[in-house]
Amino acid sequence: LAAYAVNGTDCLPELLGDFGFVIWNEARGEMVAARDACGVKPLFRTHSGGALVVGSRLLAISTGDRYDEEFVADYLAGGFSSVGRTPFAGCSHVPPGTYLVARGEEVRERRYWSVAEHVGRPAAPTEEREACEEFRRLFADAVRLRVTGEGKTWSQLSGGLDSSSIVSMAASLHEAGELPPLGGTVTVVDTLGDGDERRYSDLVVERYRLRNEQVFDRWMWEDDGYAPPLQDEPGIQYPFWRRNREVCGVVRAAGGRVILNGGGGDQYLTGDLYYTTDLLRAGRLPSAVAELARFAAAERTSFWALVRSHLVLPFLPLSLRMRFVHGRSSPVPSWVEPGFARRANLAARRREYRLQPSRDGGHLAADLAESFRVMAAFMDRGPYEDGVEMRYPFLYRPLVEMALRLPPEMFLRPRVTKWILREAMRGVLPEGIRTRRGKGGPDARMTWSLTREAPRLEAMLRDPLIGQMGWIRPEGLRAALAQARAGASPDLLAVHAALSLETWLLVTSGRWDDREVSSLTAA
Repeated sequence: LAAYAVNGTDCLPELLGDFGFVIWNEARGEMVAARDACGVKPLFRTHSGGALVVGSRLLAISTGDRYDEEFVADYLAGGFSSVGRTPFAGCSHVPPGTYLVARGEEVRERRYWSVAEHVGRPAAPTEEREACEEFRRLFADAVRLRVTGEGKTWSQLSGGLDSSSIVSMAASLHEAGELPPLGGTVTVVDTLGDGDERRYSDLVVERYRLRNEQVFDRWMWEDDGYAPPLQDEPGIQYPFWRRNREVCGVVRAAGGRVILNGGGGDQYLTGDLYYTTDLLRAGRLPSAVAELARFAAAERTSFWALVRSHLVLPFLPLSLRMRFVHGRSSPVPSWVEPGFARRANLAARRREYRLQPSRDGGHLAADLAESFRVMAAFMDRGPYEDGVEMRYPFLYRPLVEMALRLPPEMFLRPRVTKWILREAMRGVLPEGIRTRRGKGGPDARMTWSLTREAPRLEAMLRDPLIGQMGWIRPEGLRAALAQARAGASPDLLAVHAALSLETWLLVTSGRWDDREVSSLTAA
């Protein structure tokens, strides 16, 4: 408030951290609403009765049950919407890095931070060793600033590179006397498929002698005796509510109030070969070809497939890009209602078709900007907004800005992703994690859940709301679900998107108990 009183909205680019706030300026008859640069905190807007309404909870400001078909189309195509839409017609996100100024009936929207303004700009330092040292310093600051009070801060620890880096940095700073200790760590363990990552998470726990609580083998739609959480928007993993509640319960029971999360790093540290697309745009065809040849040889993959993906497809019209990828087949699942698919142009909503060069940069800048736009859709909400605060060290803005300015080879090298993070964490992160490739996930458990909760899902799909709305053909989705259980579905992500959307609609409309799906269990 003091910064705003002195500098007005000019203070916003100087504010670090996670926030969504509204200020009413009585003297000027003006309202200012702002959201943090990376969209960690939600902020929504709508108009009601001729007035602008802004709030941090969508369900509190939505004006009814009219749904936005553009959002639904995006969600069924990829599990998220990247254009600021919400499930409710007339309600939208205040975009990350943006503020609103409302005076009378006039509402102005202004962006104070964007990814594109940093990508490709001169980086300092540029020498590898100095860049790694600077990254490590900023990452230490990012962790230090997000640890609150002795024992109050916990961290997720999956065994992956990102969460392990956060925990290891926090523990090493504590060993150096620079930080209070973490209260503990929480590991979600899934013994199906490749989901059991304890051989990696244990390396961190043993190296730093940390408390580690484990949550075992929770599945989607698992009943915990309570109604599913009222969550502002659907998410592919929304039906994992029991697992999420259990994680939060462990932390709260131990007196914790903050959970550190490894999210955000994938958005800008993984790297992408779209930089070769930009080399071609700049007229440097030999350099682009040489880079792809180098990666193809090291990764033992098809050089021509890389050429097609990065030097041909990005320059074709949308219709030709779709034909190249899918031939005569349609990218739209067969169980989507054809009229809705045509009306919403569902076939063109897949991410690889929408991606276009940024006005402020090339394909790499556009790819990074899109990654940041969709990031908020995958942040943990629901139970994680009840009594705990999720914090994301990788989204510390000075760290993000420094990384965005670095050349692509600082991130992606043959057979190595997140190169600069791996180098910066030498001596802090156990070598078994620092040098690992790949990561386990819940895919096997998600497929298993479709069989375990078959009675519940069958009850949901007898006369689903998404069918009543005219978005899908229920008999087709039921057939696709049967295929998915058998491991033969070509549209598994879309099936999970449809099921999570139906679950969310039942819960938010108050019809979950009406269908008796809350009391059904598998035999």
